[in-house]
Amino acid sequence: MGRRLRGARSLRSPGDDGMKSTLTFKPGPTSIASVHQRIVNSMLRGDDDQAPERREDDILSRDYHPQALQVAIHTWRRRMIHEHESTAVFAAIVPQLMEAHATIDFKTTVLRCAMDELRHAALCEEVIEFLGGDPSVEVEVDLQPIPRHQDCSRRVAVLRNLLFASLTETISMGLLTEERERVEEPYIARVLRQLASDESLHARVGWNYLAALHEDLTDEERQAMRDYMPVALGVLEAELLHAMPLDPDNEPLPEIMADIFALGFSESRNGRALLYDSINEVVLPRLDAFGLNATDAWNVRKRVA
Repeated sequence: MGRRLRGARSLRSPGDDGMKSTLTFKPGPTSIASVHQRIVNSMLRGDDDQAPERREDDILSRDYHPQALQVAIHTWRRRMIHEHESTAVFAAIVPQLMEAHATIDFKTTVLRCAMDELRHAALCEEVIEFLGGDPSVEVEVDLQPIPRHQDCSRRVAVLRNLLFASLTETISMGLLTEERERVEEPYIARVLRQLASDESLHARVGWNYLAALHEDLTDEERQAMRDYMPVALGVLEAELLHAMPLDPDNEPLPEIMADIFALGFSESRNGRALLYDSINEVVLPRLDAFGLNATDAWNVRKRVA
């Protein structure tokens, strides 16, 4: 769901040091906007009536506590930034798949993941406006490049990056499930339904790439994946804690939590519990099944501030 993925491809141009730009996901005034809309329409899954894009008759179903609305606006804005960053991550993985001679199904699927994330950012922008907020936010022009992993083969390098991206999506699915169970706003429920549908694919693609390569990996390549696990799991933990929807040090007042839930979020305590449950019950056993010694790696993971 665009929880923050460290290492998006740099978009910096000469002379851009320290520059910021305002994120916007509104189509431009040219005829290319119609091409964009056709692409978005082609990405629909199921009935058009369930399309997550905002409609003219989408308005808040009831009054909400002002603080709850401000928390929701702030959180959807953070999610918008994360989705934007995730777009660059998946897009940057495609050239690495090409360098590793991956089959075309992985190239097109990962490219589709990048398109999904860009659409998700646009959906977040619409939700912010729906809540009465201003989606404008300045972000650094420069995005950190994804790792090249020069210490291993090209196919292990891209496997590391794609698997890491899919691990974040795997864990995010648990949180999305809880948010969908609690949300009460019909429009936001449509958006969360779309996010969950797309993130399921994003979670699967890395696991499928690992499965496709698993039997063919050399002993050296398999060891390179094992060596990566303590670093990957430590960064994964830090990134997902950072991207949690609510801050445990600034938790909203208990009396407005019902409004927070209705607007599509979980409390921080539940989010962190789901994070560790997903790691211990889903991620580590699956990685161990591929011989990557993930449980041992988790116990000695690199702690990241």
